[in-house]
Amino acid sequence: MAMFTKRRPLGEAGTAKSGGSGRTLGIILGVALIAILVMSCFTRVPTGNTGIVTTFGKVENYTLDAGMHFKLPWQKIVKMDNRVQKQSIDLMCFSSDIQEVSMTYTINYQISKADAMTIYSTIGINYYETVVIPCITESVKTVTARYTAEELVGMRSELASAIEVDLSAKLIKYNIELVSTSVENMDFTDVFTEAVEAKQVAAQNKLTAQTRAEQEVIEAEAAAKVQVIQAQADADAMLAKAQAEAEAAARAKEAEKQAKEDAKAAQAAERERRAEERRQEQERRAAERAARPTRQQKTIVDKVIDNTINTAARTIGTQIVRGIFGTLFKGK
Repeated sequence: MAMFTKRRPLGEAGTAKSGGSGRTLGIILGVALIAILVMSCFTRVPTGNTGIVTTFGKVENYTLDAGMHFKLPWQKIVKMDNRVQKQSIDLMCFSSDIQEVSMTYTINYQISKADAMTIYSTIGINYYETVVIPCITESVKTVTARYTAEELVGMRSELASAIEVDLSAKLIKYNIELVSTSVENMDFTDVFTEAVEAKQVAAQNKLTAQTRAEQEVIEAEAAAKVQVIQAQADADAMLAKAQAEAEAAARAKEAEKQAKEDAKAAQAAERERRAEERRQEQERRAAERAARPTRQQKTIVDKVIDNTINTAARTIGTQIVRGIFGTLFKGK
């Protein structure tokens, strides 16, 4: 049995091959579209940002925190930075005396997560250009105009503080928080700068001369005070010496007076002692004179008594002797 292979016309083969390639391309495109569609349903909000969800331009009433989130393909996520942001702006303004002042004003500001949706809804994502820059310009020019150029030279910190207060009050109305500010590179015209420098030099020279004069006055006053103190010390020393001498003389006079009084008292005492001795002597002599007759009488009585005693003694003795001898003889 003969085998026959049916050949397709050349045109049909090309058409079949083309159709296969088209299906493959369609599949690839479909997969790609599906992948894109799936990928468009996910979004990432960076750290320190708040995601504002919009649907066909309409702001939804919720926000997204940092991280991966699902969303509808037709929704758009606007990222609002909540971190502290720093911006600098160069400005030209005028002082109260119409002197031109140029400066660089630096601001640190931020918006909170709670206020991000409100700021985007009312102002937009370009709120810095729309609100912050105009507020900075107005505050800097308004506050700078309160000071003269000469005051601004030495009051940079006061100027920065005043601008910060004014600017903070403006930005808070838009829910924008002012963190800190600074005034940098403050410059004036060459004419004014030269005038200020000349005035400062003159003031410095005046201050130097004044300081020198004040120093001389201070030194003269100090020398005068030293002289006054020395004179006072000398006067006090002389007064003390005079007082000491006067006190010594008074004590010597008092001692002399006391010595005289003591001598008089001693003399009087001696006179009294002698008078007492004379009185006692007179009394003794008078007593002796009064006692002399009594002694003579006593002498006579004593003699009588003595004779009587002697006589009695002899009589008694004789009797005793006789008795003794009589006894002796009787015994024999």
